[in-house]
Amino acid sequence: LRKEGVKVERMREEHFRLVLDLIAEGRMAKEGAEEALRILAENPMASESEVLERLGGSEDLDSFIRRLIEEKADFVRERGEAAFKPLMGIVMKEFRGKIDGRVVAQKLREAIEDFLS
Repeated sequence: LRKEGVKVERMREEHFRLVLDLIAEGRMAKEGAEEALRILAENPMASESEVLERLGGSEDLDSFIRRLIEEKADFVRERGEAAFKPLMGIVMKEFRGKIDGRVVAQKLREAIEDFLS
């Protein structure tokens, strides 16, 4: 980050702990750590919710998944549970590094099941 001109001097230990806690809790993907640290370096007073919002929070994920399933409704009806992998690829293309893949997979599976029932 320093090489990119980010003022890392303003960062404190609590910033690193916050990012590591978010990763450990599965609320952020480890690939998003660099971007989260960049956000905290630019705004050292940013809250946990602000960091997650700037990375792309789970509310965005839920609405994205809902919209995707609506757009691909025929595909989901035709393929059933087998629609998971192709849809997972689309969702991860959008959210890679922002949200842990396990969280994405769980939410997508639940949405597909809800849609099919």
